[in-house]
Amino acid sequence: MRLGFAGILMAVLLSGPGLADSIPVQSLAGDWSFRLDPDGKGVEGQWQSASFEETVRLPGSLDENGKGTPNTAASRAYLSRLFEYIGAAWYQREVEIPAEWTGKSLEVFLERCHWETRLWIDDRLVGVQDSLCAPHVFALGALTPGKHRFTLRIDNNIKYDVGSRAHSITEHTQTNWNGVIGRMELRALEPVRIASVQVYPNASNRTAAVRVLVDNTLDKPVVCRVNVSALGTDQSTDVSIAKNGQGTAELTLE
Repeated sequence: MRLGFAGILMAVLLSGPGLADSIPVQSLAGDWSFRLDPDGKGVEGQWQSASFEETVRLPGSLDENGKGTPNTAASRAYLSRLFEYIGAAWYQREVEIPAEWTGKSLEVFLERCHWETRLWIDDRLVGVQDSLCAPHVFALGALTPGKHRFTLRIDNNIKYDVGSRAHSITEHTQTNWNGVIGRMELRALEPVRIASVQVYPNASNRTAAVRVLVDNTLDKPVVCRVNVSALGTDQSTDVSIAKNGQGTAELTLE
């Protein structure tokens, strides 16, 4: 079957011994303790080890939570915000890691943030993300079951010059808000999992080359099967992956 490339719907499945059908997910939505850091002193002051007195609701913005400086200057050119704030803000809560997640690789998924985020688990800095248009995802590795302190520092200072009229920051559109919106999740990943999928269409012969990268975090080699489906066409192949390594499956859909 020759592929038409106008809106291809493709599914990529990974199967093998011990692989689960779905990823266990724990929502991080709810009440978070909170503190503003307008002077940017929190990192040096190690606020990830402190406790915060105020509370906000996430997902949500500081505007929605009524935090920041009240805006008394209404504009006739665009909708006016009730509260404004530019700077760092810290968010913190305790998260319970289930016993059945022992040994799994965990990640935090934040669907949309504004601008830079830093995440600490207890007193350990996990990493930094700064995308305005893609989810912020943090790889945690394995965590011991029980309670852990999750601390987010979100800084909406303009980090890159995107222009004074960029829709990502202008008061005329989405504003330069601070917070997290969309899904907030803690995910338990399988030790053998799909890391990335790349598709290379060839318009001249109406085929597509598919490259699937698979991670293996186990301390032993594994063999798994990668199956790719699109428009009724199915292709599958086995891929062998060394312990704590990566393997690549390459298939062609016609």
